[in-house]
Amino acid sequence: MGETEIDEKKPVNLLIGFHGAGSTPENILVLGNRLKLQNTLMVFPEGQVNAGDGIWSWWEDGPRQNETVKSFVTYTSQIIDSAHQHYSNINPERKLRTCLWGFSQGGAASLTYTILGTHSLFKVASICGFLPEFPDQ
Repeated sequence: MGETEIDEKKPVNLLIGFHGAGSTPENILVLGNRLKLQNTLMVFPEGQVNAGDGIWSWWEDGPRQNETVKSFVTYTSQIIDSAHQHYSNINPERKLRTCLWGFSQGGAASLTYTILGTHSLFKVASICGFLPEFPDQ
């Protein structure tokens, strides 16, 4: 988790950055640090699906896509819950505004969570993202 200097008089944002398929959290961290955001806690998780050859993804393509998209939504909710809990331990009177962004499949991850996720979101950005096939609901 990264964080900028926090001004307690202003709203605090949680920014979760999703890397593209085959990329790494470190790559999206470099881009995230260039944003020069104020009052922001930044989280750069790693995709939980091993697509082989050291390539990590947010979900599988193909016949298991619906199942793994559901798993991604659960995983992301847990990340958001953990980050909010971490901040609550530091500053119990304040709430975080959750924001998502990502590149390529990471952008798709941001859009997918926006549609299927359970948490309220303040802002979402998708750079070169797309929408996967969604699980039947």
